[in-house]
Amino acid sequence: MSHADDVPAHPLLEGLLGRPQDRAGGCQRPGGPHTPWDAPWRDTAREADKTRLYRYTLDSPEGTPLSKVVADVFGDGPGDYSNTDYQLARRFFERHDCFLIARRGGNLWVEPTPDAFHLTAVSKRQETQTASGSGCQTGRDGDGGSGPGSAKDRAQGLLSSVSTIGSDSLHADMLGELATELESIDGRYNILERIRGTGPEYLLCPYKNRFNSQDRVADLRTSWRRAWRRAADQYDDAVCLTLTTDPGMHDSVMDATASLLENKNRLGEWLAYDPKSDDRPDRPGFRPTNVYALEFTDSGLPHLHVVYFGVRWLTTQAALSRYWGDRQGRVVHVRRLAKRGDRFVMPMTADGDDRDPRTARGYLGKALGTLDTLAGMRPGEVSDAVDRRRGDAVGGGVDLWKMSLYWATGKQFWGGSPSLTTDEADDGDEKPGVDLTHIPCYRFVGSARFENIPGHVRRNAQVVRTNSLMRLPPPP
Repeated sequence: MSHADDVPAHPLLEGLLGRPQDRAGGCQRPGGPHTPWDAPWRDTAREADKTRLYRYTLDSPEGTPLSKVVADVFGDGPGDYSNTDYQLARRFFERHDCFLIARRGGNLWVEPTPDAFHLTAVSKRQETQTASGSGCQTGRDGDGGSGPGSAKDRAQGLLSSVSTIGSDSLHADMLGELATELESIDGRYNILERIRGTGPEYLLCPYKNRFNSQDRVADLRTSWRRAWRRAADQYDDAVCLTLTTDPGMHDSVMDATASLLENKNRLGEWLAYDPKSDDRPDRPGFRPTNVYALEFTDSGLPHLHVVYFGVRWLTTQAALSRYWGDRQGRVVHVRRLAKRGDRFVMPMTADGDDRDPRTARGYLGKALGTLDTLAGMRPGEVSDAVDRRRGDAVGGGVDLWKMSLYWATGKQFWGGSPSLTTDEADDGDEKPGVDLTHIPCYRFVGSARFENIPGHVRRNAQVVRTNSLMRLPPPP
């Protein structure tokens, strides 16, 4: 097998469209060319050879002399190729926007352009031969090849197959998949290409999300504090409702988590209707403004803490328990929150100091603290926590593994009524009517580690960090 036939899925293809699953030939025999289904050279003469040239360039983002490309793809050594093959390669690279061909020091060099990574033959999943030599399985670059699909696919598969996750081994499995994901995106950049306006031709943005960026977590915590501040400014009364899950009522943890939020929304509709009947308990008759926090128990079961503002009661606990018990689980507790100054506090707490974990905001926001701990860890440190948990060591992740449940289910840590959760500034300093005509517009190209980004992209790019632009360092 030639070098070109062994090229893995390129990192820039992460996040782009995959090969249509219903297209004939989606799983070709091992060693086949795997021509991108939308490649402009598909169904043309010498299609397989052109695809080998294409795949070779994907593995050489810094660029390669054209003569070397032809020798490696078609020959057995330097200079061992025909003039026909050389001319085929030159015309192929010149005719397609997927490649940049130019002279360097008198020799023709070729390198891929971002357009090359919009072709979808080898998208997010790399086709590999199964152990039996037939069929195809999928694996994501960076997932360690420990099973079919990506780390997230495997985590979701586990959550879809069990109704509880009570053992340390399963906790470690879930955290291990998250560690694999964090390792796969460590050091990556999102690549944006300018399509309108002036400015850098490309922007490189560090690949950050809520699980690997403490800045992102800080934004979440700022929004959480703002929601509580707005609530305190508008209301003096609040009721906290804890809603749990009965695993026997759901097929899996994934199903229970999806149903929990859906049933919480239906509960709001139920509270908004007041039957006004002598034999039925009263309800508010409107949707109270609320914030909620999603948490998971040690057995992986989801539950919600919902705080309704502007009310002293909702209805009887028996009525709530009966309603919730028919749909999700049972109401564990209904508590009125006291207001101390500008803070709501949990029952039996007289001190509303911000450092007191029994302030409602602090007590219900504990998961954000754990998320901040995770986001501040290197992928290797998360893997170490997995090993400690498998070995029953003290401190082996504690609640760290629960962060994998938010990641796998794709659920937010908290939410609430738009009047409390929107990101508009509170001080009225917005400036309406700003002309955005001259603002440059960029399109997403893909993501890759620095060393895998095409050379000409690096030479014409700037890195975006905390809303500032930085010149790229010289290539390593």
